[in-house]
Parts: sequence; structure tokens; C-alpha cells
Amino acid sequence: HNRDAVFLEDLCPKLRDRRWRKSLHEYTGKSCIYCGKNSESIDHVLPRSKGGLSITENCVPAASHVMEAKQTM
Repeated sequence: HNRDAVFLEDLCPKLRDRRWRKSLHEYTGKSCIYCGKNSESIDHVLPRSKGGLSITENCVPAASHVMEAKQTM
């Protein structure tokens, strides 16, 4: 029965998070949406410190140098 199925992602939320992050990077061809270089990080458009959520609509792939620059602003 489908109701009785246990999915690996339900037992290990980090696996779901990894797949979600990977899908964001793959959607843009592993390119930073700000500069076009290789994306190594995920940026929250509305920062979590200001109430932004870790959801697809608020997260974009970003290069590490872009993230560093944003942190010093």
C-alpha cells in the first residue's frame, strides 16, 4: 500500500535539502544569477534575518564571491 511506504527523504531531511539545492543549481546550469560564473552557494533573495524562507521562490544560485560581497554590505 502506498500509505504504508516510508521514503528515505522522510527519514533523512538533509537528503531532501541536498536534492533541492542541487535542482536549483541545475535549473540555471550551475550559473550564478548575478554574475553568470559558477554557482557554489544559495542566496536568499529576502534574507532569513528579515523573515525570508528557505523555499524555491526565495532562493537563487550564487557565486561565492557574490555572497562574500553581500555580507560586507
